[in-house]
Amino acid sequence: MAILSLYPLPAIAYTHDGSATLISEGNVLYSYEEEKLSRFQHAVSEFPEKAAVVGFQQTGIHPNQIESLVVTSIENCPARPDFASRVQFAKELLHLHKDIDVTCVPHHMAHSALAVLTSPFDECVFLTMDGGGDYLMGHWGIFRDGAFQVVEEFRFSPALIFAYLTTLGGFSIFEEGKLMGLSAFGKIDPSLLGWLQEHFWIRDGTAAVAISRELRLRWQSSLHLDAIDAGSLRRPKYSRGGVDFTGPSVIDWPSRVCPADLAATGQHFFELLVLRAVKNIRDRTGIEQFALGGGAFLNVLVNEKLRREAEVSPYIPVAPHDAGLSLGAALFKLHQSTARRPEFETSAYLGPKFDRSNIASLLAAHCLQYEEPKDIARSVARALADGKVVGLFQDKAEFGARALGARSVLADPREEASKFRVNQALKKRDWFMPYAPAILEEHGGDYFEGFVPAPYMNTVFRVRRDKAHLIPAAIHVDGTCRAQSVNEKQNPFFYRLISEFAKLTGVPMVLNTSFNRHGVPIVATPRQAIEHLLEGSVDLLAIEGYLVSPLVRTRRVATLADDTTNRAWEHLKWVARLLERENIDAARDYLKRTELPITVGREGITFLTEVIWVPGDDLGKLKSSLFRYMDACQHRK
Repeated sequence: MAILSLYPLPAIAYTHDGSATLISEGNVLYSYEEEKLSRFQHAVSEFPEKAAVVGFQQTGIHPNQIESLVVTSIENCPARPDFASRVQFAKELLHLHKDIDVTCVPHHMAHSALAVLTSPFDECVFLTMDGGGDYLMGHWGIFRDGAFQVVEEFRFSPALIFAYLTTLGGFSIFEEGKLMGLSAFGKIDPSLLGWLQEHFWIRDGTAAVAISRELRLRWQSSLHLDAIDAGSLRRPKYSRGGVDFTGPSVIDWPSRVCPADLAATGQHFFELLVLRAVKNIRDRTGIEQFALGGGAFLNVLVNEKLRREAEVSPYIPVAPHDAGLSLGAALFKLHQSTARRPEFETSAYLGPKFDRSNIASLLAAHCLQYEEPKDIARSVARALADGKVVGLFQDKAEFGARALGARSVLADPREEASKFRVNQALKKRDWFMPYAPAILEEHGGDYFEGFVPAPYMNTVFRVRRDKAHLIPAAIHVDGTCRAQSVNEKQNPFFYRLISEFAKLTGVPMVLNTSFNRHGVPIVATPRQAIEHLLEGSVDLLAIEGYLVSPLVRTRRVATLADDTTNRAWEHLKWVARLLERENIDAARDYLKRTELPITVGREGITFLTEVIWVPGDDLGKLKSSLFRYMDACQHRK
């Protein structure tokens, strides 16, 4: 049976991360996200037409061979009066048979099916938590004897609370990962934590969030025309969405707690909620195996806490967020029709692959210099050991949010400057976001405490103290590392590349981040990879056996700010904000967290003996003074 699965149907507002999946004869042949092909970040409200037609081209399956069309519900689609017309439009657009069998899978069941049916469990709890689908924010149940039994559905989940905290932190919807990254640089604020615990909690014996009657949920949305960039169309920048609560007990926390402390408190509270929910289910069922789905489980810190503190064995699939819905719904249909799981282990490498001859023609058309090394893996490893940043475009693309060695940017984890350079000069993303390494699976235990295989980069590990000095670029400020484990079966080429790097350096890992500039989706085509090379995002491009150099030397920046400098700037911004509110005592107290030669008073901020900023001045002046001082300190060292 040939199955085409789509999420979402056409013309449904506020859907995001759509995708298309093709299954034939029990095997998953293809699954890919629309955003990577449309180049519209998160593909908000987009029907996955491009993802579907590329799937037809990649698999050789013609639309008239599709026997079953599967769609994932959003807003209880089958009950909508326009459901039939939306399905008909999809059929016509993709040239499917008019009388094809159509199945609509509930939103959270699609999440759960992906988790359960790709897990190693024969019996388990399935649990989903996200920002909403089918007017629910999650459910849980038991998978036993090949059947899904839903026990509880809930309207509010911890994911909603984390979205609220993300909004308070100054970020937008889809930027929850930034709050998680920033959390390591802050401290838990007791007053904020106490307020959160007073107004949000997990109901006894359930996984549902209860909200104080004093609060009312309010979704925020605002349009910022000045932030529209036609080159990237980053919706979180120009269409700011968020979660807010109103009511008599609401406090203006962003004016009282600095962003880093708000992030640390928010991450901690989110972990408490999820841990409580999971422990409630474990105590109620006695089952320790958990298959987890929904965007909440993109949070690698909470996933690690579940492993260590909840006394459960969690499994998180390759795409637990909405991008995985089409694959989950397709697997659910396959299981319901045949009582079978996929015939073979579901791989992360389910996207498109491109022909070498076409790539060669494209390189020639751009007048690029390239070579064809006898051993491209060894050549890339040597370039990394020499300090180069390499874009890797090899074989089938990854499905999901993580780069796993097919569409990756690689660097040397031994040099801390690698992280600063990739962050500031190449990817240009927020300084506080960590980078992840890819490590040979057999060496994971040598470098990380409590290591378990993590092929999808969905958890973190604490780095062993005796190894930390070897890989400074791969370690976050809290001593953790979101590592991808690589074995020869899953990705032979990437495994060999890392092995060659280990031979040269003695370190069996490389720094690995997604192949994209900040704010645009991961590259999907050779042309996009070449554009990143020409724009200076990488030093070299390794693409299907070709090693390509840019037309000019990769751009460099004069000075790269390290984490110490960037953290000092975060502190100083908050001090300036307090002074603008004439809260001098709070500013002085906060300065105790820094070691900067700074004093504050009504006259403003004094640096050594010079007043460098007064309330009302542009913050750029303050930043320049700080960076000059920190740079001078580095040179004195």
